[in-house]
Amino acid sequence: MKAWFFPLLAAFLLSPTSAAPVSWGSFRTLLSQERTGRDSYSLKAFSVNGRLNIRQDVTYSLTFQGGQVSIDHRVLKSGCTTGKLKAGSALNFQDARRVAMFIPSRGCSSGSS
Repeated sequence: MKAWFFPLLAAFLLSPTSAAPVSWGSFRTLLSQERTGRDSYSLKAFSVNGRLNIRQDVTYSLTFQGGQVSIDHRVLKSGCTTGKLKAGSALNFQDARRVAMFIPSRGCSSGSS
């Protein structure tokens, strides 16, 4: 191997990675589309079970039509919810149906509850 390769490899391995605003614990989705960026996250899914950990302060919008979603043990009503989440918070999804979540928030469309 060339002498320049090892310092380059070490720099790559030690360089900070751009952290997404969320990380999943154990989870399961059905028919889902997920996108993650450095400061953004979106999820659209027919069904979600699992724990989503918030890694940095964010604004969010969340819509779901069945099942249960809670934020730090506070159960949310189905429909659309917007707000702020602090780093260290967690969302728990239990058989949540027709889920759409956006970070940063996209707000709630008219007609959502």
